[in-house]
Amino acid sequence: CAKNYTWSSDYHKHIHTHTGERPYGRPDRRKAFALSSDLCKHQRNMHRNKTFPCRDCGRTFNKPLSLLRHQRGHLGAVPFPCPDCGKAFTVASRMVEHQRVH
Repeated sequence: CAKNYTWSSDYHKHIHTHTGERPYGRPDRRKAFALSSDLCKHQRNMHRNKTFPCRDCGRTFNKPLSLLRHQRGHLGAVPFPCPDCGKAFTVASRMVEHQRVH
């Protein structure tokens, strides 16, 4: 290829288009890209409006972890009890916030 680049980093990014190497993407490589900018575009376009609904109450969340924390409440799982009064919380940060009241 006869392309010239001012910065060596730009040259190395360009080489990926010739080698077929796709170093940017998910760890399982189900979706990978030659350029980090292409990965960013993919994430913006494909994952920006994804929602995760709770099967029990229908409430939706934009992150799977947020849904998981919410579902703990339905299951009665409250793994973060306040050491002062025993009130339990599904998320550690809420318990810490509660402790400030004591």
